[in-house]
Amino acid sequence: MSARTKHFLVALLGAASLLAASPARADDADTSTSTSDLEGLLNENVVQAASKTSEVGTTAPATVTTVTAEDLRRYGIRTLAEAIDFLSLGAVTSDSQHVVDIGARGVMIPNDNGDHMLLLVNGHTQNEPLFGRAVFGRGASIPLEMIDHIEVILGPGSVLYGSNAMLGVINVVTKRAKDWSGVHGVAEVEPGKSWRGLVGAGVLFQTPLAKDPADLTVALEYYKHDGPAFFYEYRYGGIDGASGRPYRYSRNGPENGYWGGVANDGYYTRLPSGFLRLALGDFELNVQASSFDHAAPYRSRYTKVFQDFDDPDSHERDRRLGIDLTHRARLSSIARVTSRAYVDGWDWFADVNVSSKAACLGAGDTSANTCTLGGRGRSRWAGLELRTDLDWLQTSELVTTIGVDGRLREIKSKVDFFDFDTGRPLQSSQGLIDRNDTLIGAYLQQTILPTRWLSFNLGARLDKETRFDGVISPRFAAAVRTWQGGTLKGSYAEAFRSPSFAETDYVSTLQLPVAGTLRPERVRSVEGSFEQKLGAQRLLFGVFRSWWQDIVENHILSVAEQREAVRLGQVTLNTFGVGQFRNVSQIDNWGLNGTFEGTAGTDQQLHYGLNVTAAIARRDESGVQRVPLAVAPQLFGNARIAYDIPGDWPTLALATHYIGKRPIDRAYDGGWPSGNYAPPQLETRATISGPLPFVRGLSYRLTATYAIADRGAYVVGAQQVYEGITPDRSPQLLPLDQFRTSIGLQYDLLP
Repeated sequence: MSARTKHFLVALLGAASLLAASPARADDADTSTSTSDLEGLLNENVVQAASKTSEVGTTAPATVTTVTAEDLRRYGIRTLAEAIDFLSLGAVTSDSQHVVDIGARGVMIPNDNGDHMLLLVNGHTQNEPLFGRAVFGRGASIPLEMIDHIEVILGPGSVLYGSNAMLGVINVVTKRAKDWSGVHGVAEVEPGKSWRGLVGAGVLFQTPLAKDPADLTVALEYYKHDGPAFFYEYRYGGIDGASGRPYRYSRNGPENGYWGGVANDGYYTRLPSGFLRLALGDFELNVQASSFDHAAPYRSRYTKVFQDFDDPDSHERDRRLGIDLTHRARLSSIARVTSRAYVDGWDWFADVNVSSKAACLGAGDTSANTCTLGGRGRSRWAGLELRTDLDWLQTSELVTTIGVDGRLREIKSKVDFFDFDTGRPLQSSQGLIDRNDTLIGAYLQQTILPTRWLSFNLGARLDKETRFDGVISPRFAAAVRTWQGGTLKGSYAEAFRSPSFAETDYVSTLQLPVAGTLRPERVRSVEGSFEQKLGAQRLLFGVFRSWWQDIVENHILSVAEQREAVRLGQVTLNTFGVGQFRNVSQIDNWGLNGTFEGTAGTDQQLHYGLNVTAAIARRDESGVQRVPLAVAPQLFGNARIAYDIPGDWPTLALATHYIGKRPIDRAYDGGWPSGNYAPPQLETRATISGPLPFVRGLSYRLTATYAIADRGAYVVGAQQVYEGITPDRSPQLLPLDQFRTSIGLQYDLLP
């Protein structure tokens, strides 16, 4: 760590200690505050992350879905991605088995590592700076039983959070001890595919350090999955240009040029993780740790360009440790101060084995039988956020929020090539990244409630980091209560994404350095909605329009551009498929969304909901035809219904989500004569859950899930582009697991 970095950290932590010295207790509801703590607002959906302060969802400056812990239990939800797909409005995910892509309102960018959606856990940012990655599948490593609620906030959110919040912000809030008291154990099995075990506890205990009891929740979890064993159609890949013989696609396989077969070994996950939340007096500590080891058996253009088929040794591992310490203090009758100090570490390991001579030629030695590409990366960041809320009238009618967030980052990465059999290095390291970076953001927000029926939210944020000039992100929103239960809301907001360090700094034989400077991506958005509440029923209808510009893409050089690069000595004649990150395209996006949800019955035993989004998103690039976005659905939504049978009888639930026809990931650069659209998908899950009779504290959950489509939107295998070397005129698409079942038991030992 450099001297400048140390001095910066000392200054930040010193400022934190000054704020923490105040003995007063803040009555502040930060983004990590549990919904169950806000007892005065039990009849409303309460949102914290939209404005970094508690407010009802009807007046929040965005469209918000709140998914509760009871929703997760009722509908058999097992991952954050499933919660988004089955229960939220406007957001959708797509699983390539390598990564889970996330989109919103018709915009989804394949293999973007989730870096256009900001993910928070108790208000703590999860996106790391090397790739901008945020994980929404199993690798999110958040124990589902420990979650109090999830806020899915649509639309640009950089006004308070800075980079990455272009599609929106998702905030996962974990439970406090009073909501998860006692000791808990969970065992869940997908027969023949996966199993999961969890132990956790929620405890209140007295300490001499504070008048109020300490509040501790903690969970340790392990998840393991293997398979299922998918069959991939045999496809002929052609002649290996380096050997003059047909390609070989496995270490022990023949050189016959055929890729495919049954994948038994190369699709798995190993995931130990843990989470701790401790509240003591005015302080709150959150600690999150995980090691996400995962593999998929196939190769693809956007994830693994070269990879042996069904190779168990080709895998990735992400290790994460995050520590967040928050202090809340009331300085006066009108001023509340929140300080958050955080330290994060993220490590990335990727090993990809390939047995083609052409790939080994690129690695530097065709004498190797199998070459290993070893990617190593790490991100370290630490910072401090200081925020002051000034409630000028002490009535929440005129509140000013002022904040500053300073962060130091250290990013390292490299790629090495080895002989798999001997471990011998084949060439010098490529893609070397070694950067120290400073980021600082300052924001101002003003909320105004001049009358009981009118509210305004105005704000702006300035972000500055070492690589770029300052970026300003404004927001303006207004809500009008039209009549009893009716609210009309409108907003304008902007957001940005700083290019990741992998985009600005990565250079290799096949990757040219960036020409000049990559500009941050920008989005402008307007939306309007009308919401009506009738007792326990809620109806919402909204329209939106957004304009995206300066989208960063890895541009593959044309023949003319490659010749010029050869002339300038940037690449050699035998190099092919050379890329360069550029600000390439724009996106024009508009559409509508709607929600109907509610409860019925004398004790509200019946729960139901429907979410629908219809959107158009078109990609624009100079000199290229305007087209719909690859992988992004234009029509999607979900529906659910559940009945809680009174007494110790079970809850019966049915949930379904739909994704319409959409272009595959190679629809525009694969040259396929046919088959460029993935079929519509309708996935339905039935869940039965409840207490086991005669065994106090023991409950169960049974699920069965069926998907009508057996193929996804991702091209797999050796033939990523149509070359006419086989009769197959359509691409081979990702096979899906159509039918899944699971059984889970949970034991709660209450105090």
